[in-house]
Amino acid sequence: METEPHVDICFSPLQYNVYHRPGNIVVLVDVIRATTVFATALFHGATKVVALQEIEETMEYGKMGYLTAGERDSYKLDGFDFGNSPLEYCNSKIKGKSIAITTTNGTQALSVVPEATKLIAGAWVNETALLEYLRNCNKNILLLCAGWKFANSIEDTLFAGQLASKLLNDSHHTTSDSVKIAISLANVAKNSELEFILDHSPRLKSKYDMLKDDIEYSLKRDVAPVIPNLVNKAFVCQ
Repeated sequence: METEPHVDICFSPLQYNVYHRPGNIVVLVDVIRATTVFATALFHGATKVVALQEIEETMEYGKMGYLTAGERDSYKLDGFDFGNSPLEYCNSKIKGKSIAITTTNGTQALSVVPEATKLIAGAWVNETALLEYLRNCNKNILLLCAGWKFANSIEDTLFAGQLASKLLNDSHHTTSDSVKIAISLANVAKNSELEFILDHSPRLKSKYDMLKDDIEYSLKRDVAPVIPNLVNKAFVCQ
């Protein structure tokens, strides 16, 4: 009898090598806000979203006709077309356009993943499409939480726990303590994600007035039902 594929969760990019399995599908999780942006931009017609670590490299893409998006410490960078607010991408201006983006966490996390690895992006905004894809892929899965500056984050852990719980119900198994930890967190939060995040993340609570609309959008399920698939540094629709 075939063994069910395995699901695991890595709470920080710094731990990636511990969790890597050859042939894994890696799901990048940066729900507030980068992976939400990737899905939203592609859903609203962007051709591709190039994810980059460096500000200067991102600006070079702008010289080649790309729209540029830049964010550090939650603030939009000067001289860029967009920041890291998913709401900026809910319009027709990006249809048919290529976007180059650099962010504090999500694009930095990509640096730890070997180039040949199958990598997709997940968030609440594409949760059902993502879940269906992962259930049908019959592959081992690693949910890679981007966190905050390579430290753990409540929001990414919560989403990963919810997703892992659903995968364990019918398609995957786990031997991982990290999955059990994240699912325990999700069980406590139940369906009160916003309240739970603000109660347990001093960082996001302190920024809530500034990021309120972004956070509330990022918690919406299935408003951008596409699978961002990383190909040559660019996320495109799967």
